[in-house]
Amino acid sequence: MTVQEGDLLVSAYQPKSAMVQVFFEPETALSDSLTYDITAWSAFYRFGLEGAVLESRVEGSESLMAEDLRSFSVQARGDDVAFVSEWNSMHDARFLAGLLEAGVKVRFATEPFTVHGTAGQSTSSQTYGRGSLVITKENNRHLGDSLEQIVRNQARMFDRNVAGISSGLMKSGPDLGSSQMRLLEKPVIAVLVGEGTASTQAGEIWHFLDQQLRYPATLVHTSMADEIDLHEFTTLILPEGRYGNLQSGSFGEDLLAWVRDGGRLISFGAANRVLSQLEGIRIKPKENGGNGANGGYDGGSADDSDPRLMQYGDRERAGAANLTTGAVFRVAVDGSHPLGYGYGDMDGGAYYSLRNSSATFAYLDGGWNVGTVRWKGAGAGEARGAGEAGHAEATWGAVSGFVGSKALAQHEKSLAFGVQELGRGRIVYFADNPLFRGFWESGKLLVANAIFFVGND
Repeated sequence: MTVQEGDLLVSAYQPKSAMVQVFFEPETALSDSLTYDITAWSAFYRFGLEGAVLESRVEGSESLMAEDLRSFSVQARGDDVAFVSEWNSMHDARFLAGLLEAGVKVRFATEPFTVHGTAGQSTSSQTYGRGSLVITKENNRHLGDSLEQIVRNQARMFDRNVAGISSGLMKSGPDLGSSQMRLLEKPVIAVLVGEGTASTQAGEIWHFLDQQLRYPATLVHTSMADEIDLHEFTTLILPEGRYGNLQSGSFGEDLLAWVRDGGRLISFGAANRVLSQLEGIRIKPKENGGNGANGGYDGGSADDSDPRLMQYGDRERAGAANLTTGAVFRVAVDGSHPLGYGYGDMDGGAYYSLRNSSATFAYLDGGWNVGTVRWKGAGAGEARGAGEAGHAEATWGAVSGFVGSKALAQHEKSLAFGVQELGRGRIVYFADNPLFRGFWESGKLLVANAIFFVGND
């Protein structure tokens, strides 16, 4: 890897050297596979960074503080017809949420486009990717002259760079009036909480919406689910859970009828397993790729290798072969789908997912497999990554952390996240938890995509 001008260097030659090693080590070394918590947490994967661990010392030219990396700009002039902003981080999602709460109507691009040149720029053109935000003055006549000030205030609050454009005709890609510049419907969100849901993940979702995205949501207790009018909401989020009311009573039927009428359902983890029992649902648990009824015994002569002769004291260690304890998997992402916006191009998008379970889901049959684990990884035990973290190595599977030798097969060719179209609505399936403990930063944009873009396309 070549270190280039502008790259950030984090030196291990400092008083907090041990902390640096813990934060950035791409390959976790375990002294024992019996562990009670996650086994991978590198900042490369948590933040979706491109980088590498260097074995030789390199000195930077100057020290940086966090404030040095925070800036905003709104390059505008009186004859602008619209403002544009990129989409590739949670800062962009907060910016969008702030605009919607301020009453601004926002469009987003479903195809890349290049503008002829923006106000105050020295370059002749700039290209914006899928998901980029477009705020036209035509759509916001109700705000009058206050539009620019609202945009400026939100850009300052969330450190965004916004450019004004003086023409609706693009140098390449869709023009402002194109159907590929989709008007975004402001989401009205509900989250199911209470009995039958995993309280930890329900709290993670609530915290994400309230404190990180800063977007309002209504918490609906599962005991009241049969009594609410789902048509008051555009979006319903199901945290992990058992959801007995989906399998008994009319709520399951009402839920799917609401989706068919245009509702957007976002489901996490074990909630997908419950949904899979409903008629018309495409997600299905991946069949166990394990060892058959005899636990691996092939009927041959009995000897010490027969798993049925395992000693009682070895039961926990033997069970670890079936575990996935917070390992990181490299997921292939279809960046052309709204759920994958901001994660790279359609041929090379990638995301690092933290997996805490060996219970996986098969590819959707009749849906969009937006994020997939293509290959199981490097082999039994600890997952081994490449020397460069965050770069396009060949592995589309486990790259860091502990995955049991028997669990690896369950991850191969499995769904990480996808979308099913049902009537006029959409169901977004997250097999993993991209909001885990609120610290898996690279996963948060996925949830923002599910909330703002999926179903608006």
